[in-house]
Amino acid sequence: STLYTHFSGMDDLLAQSLDIHLSTIARCTVKEELDQALIQVFRHFWQQRRVARTMLSGEAGVAIGRRLVYRIEKALLELRAANRCRPGLPLSLVAEQLAAGQLVVLARWLGGRVTASPDEGARLLHRTTYAAALASLLTTPSDDKERPLFSGR
Repeated sequence: STLYTHFSGMDDLLAQSLDIHLSTIARCTVKEELDQALIQVFRHFWQQRRVARTMLSGEAGVAIGRRLVYRIEKALLELRAANRCRPGLPLSLVAEQLAAGQLVVLARWLGGRVTASPDEGARLLHRTTYAAALASLLTTPSDDKERPLFSGR
């Protein structure tokens, strides 16, 4: 019963036990250069790919996704503060989208649907995520007001 005072369940415990790896993955959203730590995470996941594939599915995958969203949102807040920008997109929505994209890349790569070495997989995740994070922070000023980057026309 003490376990459940700290965690909502076994899936939450699993997600929090992966926090160091999820933090590393989340940080790639705000770093221009590829971090060696991300490559190490990918190598570790590849060595444990059978277990990692299972963890990314079902309720465990949902809990891991929630934890990754939390970590990405924190990283984006820091990036936003460092660049003193006020993006027109809700930060929570951007974090959800980036986390979903990262989890898809991981799941497809671990499932063998994307052929890449761990180093190449880490580079792919970094490039796509960093580009999307930067794009989400862009705003187009118009008379000191923000307007959406894309019009619905």
